[in-house]
Amino acid sequence: MRKLLLIPAVMMAAPTLASEIEERPTTIVQTNGLDLATADGQRRLGYRLNAAINEVCQPTGRDIRSLQEAAECRRNAQAEAANQASLAIMQAKQRKARLAATLVQPSA
Repeated sequence: MRKLLLIPAVMMAAPTLASEIEERPTTIVQTNGLDLATADGQRRLGYRLNAAINEVCQPTGRDIRSLQEAAECRRNAQAEAANQASLAIMQAKQRKARLAATLVQPSA
């Protein structure tokens, strides 16, 4: 089972404590059933990621601060999701290329 862990508020520049990471909203986006080496699989992953981001980054209120925090959460989540999706897509393409290479046997 393949999946991406979406962590919206990842701070790459500064080290974080485990407790800080645990307090951040997260969700797991399943990638099983998707062929990420294809445009269709990548498109479907995009839909799943957008749905997860919208679920995780809900405003906690209707005030401007809550709306700004939700918007920042979405920006951070989209950036993190794009990084993780790119890695997953690259790995899927590499797996497919390795499989194709093993299936193509030079004739003697």
